[in-house]
Parts: sequence; C-alpha cells; structure tokens
Amino acid sequence: MFEDLIKTVKAQLYDRVTSPLLGCFLMSWVIWNYKFIFTLLSSMKIEDKFKYIDNVIYKGIGDYLIECLALPLITTAFF
Repeated sequence: MFEDLIKTVKAQLYDRVTSPLLGCFLMSWVIWNYKFIFTLLSSMKIEDKFKYIDNVIYKGIGDYLIECLALPLITTAFF
C-alpha cells in the first residue's frame, strides 16, 4: 500500500514537471527575472547580493509580485 502511494505521487509529480504549461511558465520566469539569476551567479559577496536584490532589482513587494508572478503568468497565458 505504501509503495502504491509512492508510485502515485511520483507519477503525479512527473506529469506536473513535464507539463508544457509549467515549462512555459519556467522559461517565462527565467526571461523576466534574468537580473536576479545573474546576481545569484555573480561573484559578489552574499551580503551584497541580498542588498542589490532588495534595493535594485525588487524595490518593493509590488515589483516582486509583478516580475515574479504576474508577468510570467501573462506571458504563459498568451503563449
């Protein structure tokens, strides 16, 4: 019974990960948030990365919601 539950959960997760909708959303998110990704991969100190992200990339909760959620969702829906 426990093995069947694990198989079912794995199958559901696989279906969600391979979904074209999720793939489109992830690609859209990466495109809209390229500055965030470049900042994470940069050689800056961790403290400086957090300050840069908070003060330059996402200045407030509105910027965060728009760039991390709304714009990728709109792009995904359009596609």
